[in-house]
Amino acid sequence: MTMIKDNHLTEMAVERLSALIGTWNVRIDETRTQENAVLLWIGRHKFRCDVKKVVNSSNILSVIDDCRIRNIQLLIVGNASRTTMERLEKDGINVMDANGNCIINVQEKLCINIAGVKTDRTAQDDSLNFRTAGITVLFSLLSLEKQQIPTIRELASMSGASVGTVKHVLDVLQGNGFVFSNGESRFIKNRNRLLDEWVDLYNRQQRNGLMTGRASWLEGSRDWQQTVLPDGMMWGGEPGAFLMNSYMTPEEFCIYSERPVRDVIATKSIVPNKNGEVVFYQKFWKGELTEQGRALICYADLINRSNSRCMDAARRIRDERLAYSE
Repeated sequence: MTMIKDNHLTEMAVERLSALIGTWNVRIDETRTQENAVLLWIGRHKFRCDVKKVVNSSNILSVIDDCRIRNIQLLIVGNASRTTMERLEKDGINVMDANGNCIINVQEKLCINIAGVKTDRTAQDDSLNFRTAGITVLFSLLSLEKQQIPTIRELASMSGASVGTVKHVLDVLQGNGFVFSNGESRFIKNRNRLLDEWVDLYNRQQRNGLMTGRASWLEGSRDWQQTVLPDGMMWGGEPGAFLMNSYMTPEEFCIYSERPVRDVIATKSIVPNKNGEVVFYQKFWKGELTEQGRALICYADLINRSNSRCMDAARRIRDERLAYSE
């Protein structure tokens, strides 16, 4: 796996932007702040910068919060979609990628907006890349209340993955700085960053394969809280988030189930509908979820919805229930 050093990413971005705009001198200030932030000049304007290899829907909330806390004025990214860059700009964060695409606004003094420059392969991210079983192992790790990791066999039993898969996942995590060992036990570290990795993997590679059907509420049965789900079923997404903090009124209703859809249809509250607002997903974990596990599921579901109301609700869950201490 090729690692892209932060200074190399910054130099690449500066070189590309300089070639594209030409008019202004773009240069890196050799001075570093006490917090080790990069200082970048574009013409007469100085920006306090940070570097992120990847920014996407899964980690954008934590990136925005970090930029606000550290007063970052320009974010340099290796890989981000145009939609992500526009979201950052909307939150007051100027952004440019390693290929020169950028959205930079300084009141009425400076405005640079470049889009459509082809992505350079050297600027691609170095994020984790596991298949379904490995993604489930990550979920089991993040559901742990402590940093100490169980034995490989115990983790295999928790996640339903094979011993070989668990060993492979832990080896990869250790090689990427997410696991450390004291010689006797293994421990998770950088859990906030690992959360972002899991959410991205789950929403990109696992979620669609878990969907088992859709339904609609029968007229007069829209009061979803009066629907008692059979054993083996759990509210996720918007209703799950509402049950945690009553913050949002659900519009889409997500249900995780180890039972057939017909079992909840038997409650006579819903009827099958391929375009319905009630979405069923196959339960992918073993046993009962911890409260932290429930928060993980609902957080990932909300991030996947990607609209502003769901992103705000996701931020609240992350702050209240998924603020891992490192």
